[in-house]
Amino acid sequence: MSDEDAPPTPGTYHYQHEGCQIVGEWEEGGVTSGHWVHRDGSMFQGSFKAGLQPHEGVYFFSTSHLLQRGSLQPNSTQPGAPLTWHVASSPIVGELDPCALSVA
Repeated sequence: MSDEDAPPTPGTYHYQHEGCQIVGEWEEGGVTSGHWVHRDGSMFQGSFKAGLQPHEGVYFFSTSHLLQRGSLQPNSTQPGAPLTWHVASSPIVGELDPCALSVA
């Protein structure tokens, strides 16, 4: 089996200084799907691109217990443009399962 055919590997990356972690499926040194869990319990669950950058999924806000589906996208077509959360649905009250790796 070549490296290109290798299945994703489960793994965790800890940001010690920020007190957060990424738990998910990894391929070629970058996470492809999983959870980014913040110190306050807020978390992103979904797909990642460019190694460690959240892309599309659901964000859970721990202080309000709101879930919101969306994606991180650049503000413009300029290289290095800042990313903003683009909403795909109205927020709902709920919880994310930190043990699940997929978003329905």
